[in-house]
Amino acid sequence: MLPSKKIYDQYNKINVELGNITKCEEITRKFTQYSDINMLCHRLKMNLKNLNYEEKNDQLVKDTCGFLHYWLYDHVINELKVTEDNDYLRIISMLQVAWHNIIKTLDKEKYICKPYNGPPLNLSVNDFKFRKEMYDYYYNYPKIEEWKFPNKNGCKKYGTFRSDCSLPNQNKCVSDFKDFDKYDPQILINQLGCTSQNECNSNEVLVPSEGLKGTELTD
Repeated sequence: MLPSKKIYDQYNKINVELGNITKCEEITRKFTQYSDINMLCHRLKMNLKNLNYEEKNDQLVKDTCGFLHYWLYDHVINELKVTEDNDYLRIISMLQVAWHNIIKTLDKEKYICKPYNGPPLNLSVNDFKFRKEMYDYYYNYPKIEEWKFPNKNGCKKYGTFRSDCSLPNQNKCVSDFKDFDKYDPQILINQLGCTSQNECNSNEVLVPSEGLKGTELTD
């Protein structure tokens, strides 16, 4: 299992306590066509509470917090089936307000996962999807590099990241991902003994080494 997927799975497994959160109820009233939006808002609350048990200076929890944004926005698109940009941006903005209200109730002596004010906020649906793939790739790369591979998994999106993000002011691109040569999947292909990209595109399970650390994310 890729490291990013492990984090997303942790967020998915959260036990939800439905309660009276004004902003969650407000979102539900405004978007009645999306029946699961209240549940998603409460899942956000529980995930924020879980992160609040961690210490402030833990880099791992900081990385995990970054993924909460991508988990949430991805669920708006894929779980609520929101594909129209205007609805998507309105829902994200209201969830942002709910997020700010939730963290006001948390223990300030522990880690508080604060919402981003920049990207991936305010991106179109398609730009968000692009950025999420890039974010996941950037985080996973150093861990993939050190894994033991019974079979290999290629990184097909790299060429698109490189070409689309060569232009300045691309908010859909992860700003930390600047040294494209360092993250070239061809390096992995060579290290893993593949003779071609296709040989590295197996979907079988990867076996991780112990105690691996990935790219620290500051976006």
